[in-house]
This record gives sequence, structure tokens and C-alpha cells, in this order.
Amino acid sequence: MFDEVANTYVDSLRRNHRFIPGSIDWYSEYKVRITSKLISSSPEKILDFGCGIGLSVPHLHHFFPSSDILAEDTSVNSIDIALKSFSFLQFGKNVSGFD
Repeated sequence: MFDEVANTYVDSLRRNHRFIPGSIDWYSEYKVRITSKLISSSPEKILDFGCGIGLSVPHLHHFFPSSDILAEDTSVNSIDIALKSFSFLQFGKNVSGFD
């Protein structure tokens, strides 16, 4: 299902968020900012499970610059979009070693 909407996902969000305060980017950043306040140090690895097209990735990279960001999603098209946008991402590689 998500493969079918991956290419138009941002457009759909923009259409649906126009009635809600804050941009799409603001919501993605907000979730990561809250997470950064809840943990005391930057983890070695972060697994963005259900990463979709990677909307949280730039914020994870900003708030946790020394962390390796691993991403996983069931949508191959979404992963392709995220990987094209963020070459530093690792997909489906060594997702072990998380607390």
C-alpha cells in the first residue's frame, strides 16, 4: 500500500496539513526534538523503524550528529526516496545492538 503513495506522500501531507498550525517539517522536527530531551546522551545508533520517505532523518542527523542512523520500512519505494535524499543512511544493515 505505501509503495503506491510514496511518490505523492509529501503532497498529500501538505494538502491535509494546511488546516493545522505548523508545517510538515515542524512536526517532524518536533518529535525528534522531544526525543532528544528525553535521553541524556547521543546513542551510537538510531533505528528509524517505519522511516517512510525519511521526513525525520534530517532532524535525527541534526540532534544526534554523532549517531549512525539506520532506517527500515516495509515500503521499498519509500526507502528508495529516503536513500536518494540522505546518502548517509544505512538501510537494513546490522539492525542488532540496540538497547
